[in-house]
Amino acid sequence: MQIHVARQQQQLGLFAPDEILAGLSSGRFHVSDLAWREGMAAWTPLGDWPEFRGVSVLISPTPEPADAAAVSQIPWEQGKTLGSFFDTFKVAIINPSILKTGRYAFGDWIAFCYLAVVVFIPFKITQLSFSGNRNEELAEILREIGSPQLGPLVDQLASTPPSPIMLSAIVWLLIGLLLPACLAFLGLVHWIGQRILGLPVSAERTVAAVLMAFAVITLFVAPFHLAAIDLRTEMVLSAVLLLPLIFMYYRSLGAGTGVSGWAHVCIDCVVFLAACCCCCFLPGLFFGLATKGLVN
Repeated sequence: MQIHVARQQQQLGLFAPDEILAGLSSGRFHVSDLAWREGMAAWTPLGDWPEFRGVSVLISPTPEPADAAAVSQIPWEQGKTLGSFFDTFKVAIINPSILKTGRYAFGDWIAFCYLAVVVFIPFKITQLSFSGNRNEELAEILREIGSPQLGPLVDQLASTPPSPIMLSAIVWLLIGLLLPACLAFLGLVHWIGQRILGLPVSAERTVAAVLMAFAVITLFVAPFHLAAIDLRTEMVLSAVLLLPLIFMYYRSLGAGTGVSGWAHVCIDCVVFLAACCCCCFLPGLFFGLATKGLVN
């Protein structure tokens, strides 16, 4: 049976008895650390547990700095369970300062992000199953604007049948499969922006923090899809949630990397501006110069 361990009123996580024995021997745990498992009436110091008294002599009074830094308070990094997954989501929303204690190994957080996508997709598919013809709904909204220029587009939308539910589900499954990998790439781009600004955060931690922050907002918006059955409601919810989601994302990202959320906003603005210049302005300039050369 796993044992809860706490130090100075902060939970260190759930551990097996063998892990605690090894931790006591290495100095990771102290005899003064409080522990509790199911069936006990109160928290008790590890030094008072019969099964741990034999190793107490191997413990140094204080842990090594490296061992102290290695203790993460993020539930997901303490154990990969469904409970720790949702506990990590709650921590990110309610007490994001705990995110600063994480190790942020890439493998841990790519798995966390994929699990968030797995939770999200059933909500999205349920929304698609019960929603009406989005093409007709959009055509009705555009028709209410009353612009003659929109007439052909309105007619085209009104006559376009909706996509089959199965096809939409397959598309969202493919998006869910590819999205974490795309986010990892964006995390690397973001890390380059950090390096340009002289922020000493490792590439792995940056990418993992991006995956974590995106997973948090993905979980947050998932239930709202059940309320956004019609297009108008979805548009209103999107407008209402936009700023809170941006705030939530950058707050989580800032806590994970130890860098101000505003610094991350500036980095992304610069990165996206540079991407727009590279993808739009420079090709247009090259095409214009090439056309001019051909004309002359």
